[in-house]
Order: sequence, then C-alpha cells, then structure tokens
Amino acid sequence: NGRVVASTGDPGRTERWASTMKIWLSTLATMMVQKGVIGSLDDKVDFPGLLSKDLDITWRHLMLMSSGYANSELPGQRFAYNDRAISLFIAALQLKLENDLTAVLKSYLPELALESSSIISSFNASLNDYAKLLQLLLNGGSWDGHQLISRGVLKDAFAKLATAPMSSSANERGGYLPITYVGGSSNQTKETGFGPGGYVFNGWLNTAGRYGLPKDFFQGNGHWGRTMAAYSPSLRVIVVVRIDDYFPQPHGSIVSGVIPQNLWRIASAVERECTNQLNPVITSPMIQLLLL
Repeated sequence: NGRVVASTGDPGRTERWASTMKIWLSTLATMMVQKGVIGSLDDKVDFPGLLSKDLDITWRHLMLMSSGYANSELPGQRFAYNDRAISLFIAALQLKLENDLTAVLKSYLPELALESSSIISSFNASLNDYAKLLQLLLNGGSWDGHQLISRGVLKDAFAKLATAPMSSSANERGGYLPITYVGGSSNQTKETGFGPGGYVFNGWLNTAGRYGLPKDFFQGNGHWGRTMAAYSPSLRVIVVVRIDDYFPQPHGSIVSGVIPQNLWRIASAVERECTNQLNPVITSPMIQLLLL
C-alpha cells in the first residue's frame, strides 16, 4: 500500500539492473496502446529489414519471448529467452517513438517522478523507480487516485502468457538486423532452465504457486537473480532487490529456488509483521532492498 516496511542501502542510488529492465519495455509498449500510438499489442512491429518469416512479429511476441527473431521458428511458434529479440524490441520502440525511450517513458508517466535518466538506454535505475512502477502495476494502473493506464489495457497486457513449446534453436548470439545488440544470446532457455508457462510482460508470473508464494506473484529479474523487482496484488507487497555483482551468487540460483525462497521469507515476514524475520536477507552492505 505504498508504506515502506523495510529497506537497506540507498534506495535512491542509480545502478544497473540488467534484464529486470525488460519490464520497462513492456510498460512502454502498453503505454503506446494507452496513448493511441499503436492500436494494440497484437499490431505488427513493422520493422524495416525483417526477413519474410519474421514479418508477423507483434509487440506482444516481444513481450512474451516468442518472436522467433534470430531463431529458426516463426513468430508465436516457440518460446525462447531471447536477448536478440529484446534488442529488436528496443530498436522498434525507438523507431516508433522517435525519441530517447526513457524521456518518452517519463513524459507518459510524469506522476511517478522517476529519478533515473537512463532506465532503458543504460539499464540504470534506482530502487525507488522500480518500486513506483510496481506500485502502479499492483494498483491496476492507478496512481494517487488517477488512472494512468486503463485497467482494460493493462489487463490485456497480462492476459496472454507464453505457452508455446520451448525453442529447439541453437544458442546463438547472432541477429541479422544492423541494430545495437545487448545482453545474451537468442535462446537462453536451456541455460536458465525456465519453461514458458509463467512468462508475461517480460517477467515471470508464479502460475504454479511455487515456493509458498501466491499465483499472482510477478517478478522481473536480471543477471541470474542479482536484480529483482516483484509484487503480489493478493499480498499487497512489493519487493525490490539488487545484489552487487561481486556478491557470491550461484549460477542458476533462480532455478534452484534460492532467490524465490528468500522472497518467500520476506513475504512471510510482512504477513507476520515481524521485520526481524528479514534477517539475514538484508544485513549485507552489498544488498539493496526496498520492501513496501
């Protein structure tokens, strides 16, 4: 409900958030529908130079990691955690909006008073910025009594989850368009061990109800769980965590449940209104955490 329950580190410090940034791209695409820039998320991105097999790529495909870009599959045919397609997403947004994407984001959502000037271009943001975005999403697009995103538009953005089978494409770093590429390869699915069932809005929805968390628990994460922005409407809780790069973190820890289990401990602490239950999660100076 917007009340800070616990925090550590400087929530206003701007840091790099890696793949957690992808939820901002989905927010921006959703705002383009809200502002009438595109008709719907199912509109084709219409980016110049796409191969014939990729001409049907839509904004929603890019939000669901099912575009098939730089892989062998057709749009919507397979799920692959695909940073080559995220690079296409960024380039397509820039072409459509003809401006710096963070500047457009701020102009669309001035009420949030976002702190960082490079949320998308450099993946840099503060815990406060992420907490504000999640508060907006948790409240169904409402902010301080004003409906910044219509409930219908936001509901549609979360309505379709990635349910296509896993991609069988090789784990390639390629991409045929002459655009700037960021992140990893075109098919990291085998690396991460993730399945597509709960992927939506460029984040993960806990549709299986794992780790003792409710099924509406949504998280965007990056750098193998070192950055995470999560919320649950049913718990009315927001958790934003960033762990410094040098903090020991086992590869694939999201898959093994280490990070989700920590979130479960945090959520449990909120339910019991017992903040000392947060230990040892927030005692390290290498961890930034903001809990609302």
